Amino acid sequence: MVTETMVLIALRQKNWNSAAMLLAEMCRNDPDSSMKTVGNALRSAAQDPVAAHLVSIWTEIRWNEISDSEFFN
Repeated sequence: MVTETMVLIALRQKNWNSAAMLLAEMCRNDPDSSMKTVGNALRSAAQDPVAAHLVSIWTEIRWNEISDSEFFN
């Protein structure tokens, strides 16, 4: 089972193809996942440096949100 953390790790490594495959599997298992919207950005990230930069920024923000929620709970 693919988790959001696994997708975020691939995104942090800027491994767009691996992240896209993990994300596709994650969305197959959970069609209502909020991560589904990241898939659209990933299609552009492999081709467009601006999109790649924006995905990287979002990834770090999301990573910190998860880390903070685990720390404060």
